Amino acid sequence: HTALAALTPGSPLTPRIQGDRVLLFSADQPVAALSKAASAHWTKRIEQVISIQVIAMVHRTAEDGDPAYRSLYHSSRWEVPLVEVACRVE
Repeated sequence: HTALAALTPGSPLTPRIQGDRVLLFSADQPVAALSKAASAHWTKRIEQVISIQVIAMVHRTAEDGDPAYRSLYHSSRWEVPLVEVACRVE
């Protein structure tokens, strides 16, 4: 959580494929994981990514989500980086 808490608007992130997921790293620390659908989309396009930077940090709570999934949460509140992806168009 320390690496996630250190993110601010403008912080650069790097995408890396790990298994079937795309993770976003700050330095060598993972700070976010794309959903399965987003990972499938971006895995095919990862070479086109020029840069990723944090635009804002979104604060979430367990009450924000679907009650059916609350038992899967590891925390009652957390932050999610909202990012801008610049990529080459081919």
